[in-house]
Formats: sequence, C-alpha cells, structure tokens
Amino acid sequence: MNRERGDSLARQLRLIQIFDERREVAVPEIARELGWTPRTVYRDLSVLERVGVPIYPERRGSRSRWRVVEGFRRRLSITLSWPEMVALTAGRGLLAGASGSFFHESAIAALDKIRSALPEELVRRADAMGKSLSASTGIAWDGARARRLTVTLIEAIERCETVRMQYRSRADAKPHERTVDPYHLHLDSGGTYLVGFSHDRKERRTFLVDRISEVAGTGNRFERTEVFRPGDFFQGYFGPWAGKAVEIRLTFAREVAAFVADRRLHPTQVNQFRSDGALDVTLRVPLSPSLVRWLVGWADQVAVISPKSLAQQVARSHARAAKKEM
Repeated sequence: MNRERGDSLARQLRLIQIFDERREVAVPEIARELGWTPRTVYRDLSVLERVGVPIYPERRGSRSRWRVVEGFRRRLSITLSWPEMVALTAGRGLLAGASGSFFHESAIAALDKIRSALPEELVRRADAMGKSLSASTGIAWDGARARRLTVTLIEAIERCETVRMQYRSRADAKPHERTVDPYHLHLDSGGTYLVGFSHDRKERRTFLVDRISEVAGTGNRFERTEVFRPGDFFQGYFGPWAGKAVEIRLTFAREVAAFVADRRLHPTQVNQFRSDGALDVTLRVPLSPSLVRWLVGWADQVAVISPKSLAQQVARSHARAAKKEM
C-alpha cells in the first residue's frame, strides 16, 4: 500500500513538472509519452485538482485538455474594507447549517486562504469582533455522508453528463434507480437539493441529496434544451419545489400582523392591513409540504382563505397533531 501511494505521488509530481513546462496537456498524448494508461493520467489529474493544484479540464469539441489557471503564480493582492472583513467573519456562522457538507468544508478552506493573505492586524480585529457576531441558516443537517455524492454531482453538472442514482423519495421505504440530467444544486436550510430533468418522469424534478445513496456518471452527455432560472424555481422562504404556482390568500391575526408584514417571504407577496389590525396576505407559490408546515406553525394565528385544498391540508395536520397529544 505504501509503495502504491509512493508511485501515485511520484506520478503526480511528474505531472506538475509537465504543467510548469507546457501549461496544458491532453490525456491521450501524455499517457503515450509517459507509458501510463489514460485512466491513470485522468485519475491523477483529478486528484491534483481536488487538492488545490490550479488546473482544470477544458473541452474543445470531442477532445478534452487540462490547463493551468491563468496567472496562478502571482499571489493575489487582497484589500478588504473593515465592513467586508466583518462580513467575512460572520460568513463562518452562516455556513454552520451545512456543517460537514462539501460546501461547508470547501468554503471554510477558502475563507482561511483569504484570511492568510490579509494584514495580521485586520485579522485580529475581525476575530475580536467575531465574538460579538452570530448567524444561523436554520436546521443544521449532517452533510458528511453526502459530501462525496455532492462532488460527483458538481462534476456531472459541469460536464453536462447524465447520472444514474439510487434515490429514496418521501413515499418510498427503499431507494429506486433514477436517471437524471443534472442542472443545478441549491442549498436550503442546510439541505442540498439537486434540480434536473428526470428521464423516468419526463419532467424537471427536485431531489434531496441526503436521500441519494449512490450516484455515478453514465458517460452520456446531454444538451440543455431549456433555460433554467433559479429565481423562478426556488420559493424563497418556502424552499425549492416544482409545480404550478397558485394564488394563496391568508389572514394573520392582529397579534402577529406586524411581524409577518416586516418579512418578505416571497417576491409575489402582497400585504394589506385591515381596519382591525389583522393582515391579509396574497402570494403565488406551488403547494408544497414546506408551505403546509409553515402555516401549521402559526396555529390559530393564521386562517387560510384559499385555496380550499390548502386549508384542508392544514386542518388535517392540526387534527393529527391534536390526536397524538391525546
């Protein structure tokens, strides 16, 4: 095992030397030159990219070449204002909801690199200020298990490569195979969601990465036939959910009216105070479990005026909760 690791390190160091000389390489050509298999070259290049060596794959037609990031030898001169440095410090807290995930680990490493390039006095001031700052993104998910899957999905999105995955939906006890063209990853309240075209359902769907047990590329490339606009798809406070938007009409009690009016839950939200202090809220969003959970959390301080189906879902949730308490 130690000899195998040594051989791998030696190959990777040789590749770094080649990049110093040529700035770019093609896998088949370098494999023939060094007497290695293309698979070995590709694996070592991927390892170098993951550990931070500034190289990246670039596709030209049917051929793929690896290039050095332009200007990587020059250390960046970073100048941040005091407010920007405070915001950077607070960013660590905002990432807490994704603790253990690919995003958390990578973003913290990037923040540390930025800090290392800043004047020591500025870093000390920010650290001292950090004791008076806190931030939260909601529920903290344990994303360590999904880290490897997330990396695979990011690489597939970049290559426009169809993936095959084992996925367990909310209604299923066991995972089932899904074939998906991955479009987009979205982090919401600590959970990571994949948006893509489902070959099985013949439509765009949302998948919670935490429910994916295995994922692998198929080697098949796809072409994006539609423009995906994240702002049109994600519901802000109500999370990512596919479906037709419907008009929701709500009335909040006077005791919470001002609190609700101060928060922009969705871009389509319209508020109107009543003469008695209550608040009428209208918005257009798809009916989703997160919307129902949010309404149930207001208990008797909100009334669902329409649609009737949403009012019935909320009523059933309250009834089930009351039954369990008994």
